[in-house]
Amino acid sequence: MDRAEVIDFGLGHDNLMELLYNLKSSSNNNDTTTLPISNKGIQSLTKVLHAARDSLGLEFCPLLPDLSCYLLSYMPESYAYATIRQMVVNDSSYYLPLSRVQYLAWCKTFADLMYRCFPQTASVMEGIGALDPIGLVPILKRLFTPLLRRKHVLRILDIYTREGSHVIFRIGTTLCCLAHAHLGESVREHCNNAAVFWEGVRRFTHSKHFKFDIFLHHQAYGVQKSMRILTRPIFPNRDVVSRLISTNETWAEENVSTISIHEDKKPLGLVVDGMYPMELVKASGDRLQLAQWLPPTLQSTKLDLVYSSNHHGRSLDMFYRCCSTSRHTLTVMEVLGSEQRVIGMYATQTWHNNPNGYGDGECFLFRLKPNPECFRYSIGKKTSHNNNIGSFDTIDATHQQHDGGDIVEEEDAGQLMISSRTFISMGVGEGGASGLRINEDLTRGSTSKSIGSDNDVLVGDGVEVFDIGLVEVYRFIREVDNMPVDKVDPWKGLFD
Repeated sequence: MDRAEVIDFGLGHDNLMELLYNLKSSSNNNDTTTLPISNKGIQSLTKVLHAARDSLGLEFCPLLPDLSCYLLSYMPESYAYATIRQMVVNDSSYYLPLSRVQYLAWCKTFADLMYRCFPQTASVMEGIGALDPIGLVPILKRLFTPLLRRKHVLRILDIYTREGSHVIFRIGTTLCCLAHAHLGESVREHCNNAAVFWEGVRRFTHSKHFKFDIFLHHQAYGVQKSMRILTRPIFPNRDVVSRLISTNETWAEENVSTISIHEDKKPLGLVVDGMYPMELVKASGDRLQLAQWLPPTLQSTKLDLVYSSNHHGRSLDMFYRCCSTSRHTLTVMEVLGSEQRVIGMYATQTWHNNPNGYGDGECFLFRLKPNPECFRYSIGKKTSHNNNIGSFDTIDATHQQHDGGDIVEEEDAGQLMISSRTFISMGVGEGGASGLRINEDLTRGSTSKSIGSDNDVLVGDGVEVFDIGLVEVYRFIREVDNMPVDKVDPWKGLFD
């Protein structure tokens, strides 16, 4: 047992390490001292978790490691195991999610209850990814450990042994609403991802403004006055929540293979202290999608807004000027219409006035909303050397190879960047068309299928010409030192 590993039961390696080595202590009044679990404590935790797996058959139960730690704080290993066994044997769904389907149903239930009881807070949390299965980790996997003082979590556990999961939903939703209400407007503006939001919740609950007893008795378990003589509960009763979980399990079974409950990849970060507010990629879900499309070297970076049509005006001269110091950029634009549509392009070279063409096969077009999709150039697409690709003679790469005596020409023209004083475009199509083309004042765009790419559905619904709303361009900032990934010297070669 000394060599046995601590089982995470779906908690995730990073969360397990935080549990083992940054456990909150209540050794002082501030309750902010961090200390690791002792070796003896880790051995006890390991024994209980292995017993739960080997004797009870548990494989997935992300609440179990934190719950076991709290139980072992006040009782021996045998008692802690007996308590866990009683929770599982009596009614597992009453206390713990024991499968990925059940956990996903709990996440959906939490989001539904947030919208039912606190719709304004729910809307904010959804926009930053805090209601996603990954975003709800501090509550539904960590049992409030990263958010509340240890003594307050223990108070919740006392209620949890009687009420089961209902207390997690009741206190969790109410806590989110109360913390959001107390965060200042300037802080709320910078809550652009789930991690920042939960850090705000933690800071609030550890401040002098948070009175746990008042919160518990008046907010979480209080009643709301109505126009009638009787009062109505603020939060749905236990039976309603249980039925909601059961209903959501059907939805979870259909989506368990497509919705991630682990943070395999994290969203791109945001530079929150920039001069201009960001709009089009503010939601963490959008930035997570972008991170999955980008090259690995850029997947752990932060986005920094360098151009916004709202603040810099609509002209290609200003567009080129703002992009002049960045090689790799994301250009994102809003397609005006009845449905919210956001499309864009990733460039591997600095945008500048060059009608001869540049760029390479790593460039790509994408649709972010609705139905996110990335349109890459497929290397090896064979096209005739007589194909008319418009008035542009420069092709990024041309290869000739013999195949049975015939010469086959492969043209890497699918993601060619073309830019001038009257338009910018990416992706070269037949007859002079472009995969995505924007006019000189960035108000009108057009799209067509480009060579080597299937981007004929970039906007959707057969739309080829469209009006453009907001346009934003982002560069990439390293998380390690907050420096641009590929800063370009605008003076280089100017006086040579």
